[in-house]
Amino acid sequence: MNLTKVKTAIRELEQNEQAIAKTKADIGRIQNSLEAARSHAERVQELQTRRSDALADALIDSRQPDVSKIDDELRQLERSSKAEFKDLDVPTAALAKLNQRLLDLEAAEAALRMGKDQACREVINVEIGEIEQEIDKCIATLNGHVLRCVAFTKVKRQFVSDNRDNRHAIDGFLVGARLDASVRKSSVPAEFTYPLAGNKTVQAHCESLTEEFEKVGAIKRRS
Repeated sequence: MNLTKVKTAIRELEQNEQAIAKTKADIGRIQNSLEAARSHAERVQELQTRRSDALADALIDSRQPDVSKIDDELRQLERSSKAEFKDLDVPTAALAKLNQRLLDLEAAEAALRMGKDQACREVINVEIGEIEQEIDKCIATLNGHVLRCVAFTKVKRQFVSDNRDNRHAIDGFLVGARLDASVRKSSVPAEFTYPLAGNKTVQAHCESLTEEFEKVGAIKRRS
C-alpha cells in the first residue's frame, strides 16, 4: 500500500496537536502572570490608599505622619515588580490572542482528522479496487472450467443412486459467486449468478460427454 498521503496527514495532525499543547501552556503561563500582575497592582493600590489616609489623619491631628512601613513595602513591591506588571493591558491582550489561536488550532484539528480518515479511505479503496480487478480476472479465466465442471456433475447424476455422493466444491463456488455478485455488483459472469440448467454452454458440454459415454456403451439413450 502507498501510505504517503496517510503519513503526511498524520504528520500535519501531530504538528497541530503540538501547537495546541504549546498554546495551552502559553495560556496557562500568561494567566499566571496576569493573576500575579493584578494581585501586585491591588496590593500597591491598597498601600497607596492606606498611605494617603495616614497622611490625611496626621494633617488633621497636626502631627508627624508615620508611613515608613508602608513606604518600605511599596519600595519592596517596586523592586520585585516585572515589566508586564506595570501594564495589565499587555498580558490581557496576549491572553486574548492566545485564546483565539487555540480556537483556530482546535478547528484545524477537526479538519485534519477528517483529512487523515479520508486519506486512509482512499488508500483502502485503491487496494479494494485492485483486488476486485484481480478477482474478476480470475473468475473470467475460470469461466470455461466452471461450466465444464458443472456439465460433468450433471452427467454424473445418471450414475449416482445416493445423492450424498453428488455434492461437489463447484456447488459452493457457485453459491459464493452469486453472493459475491450481489454484494460487489462486480463483473462476475452472468451464467454464474443463476441456475445453470438452461445454460447453452453447459448443455453443449453435457451433450459431448454423453456422446463419449454412449460410444463405450455406458449410457444408452431412450428411443
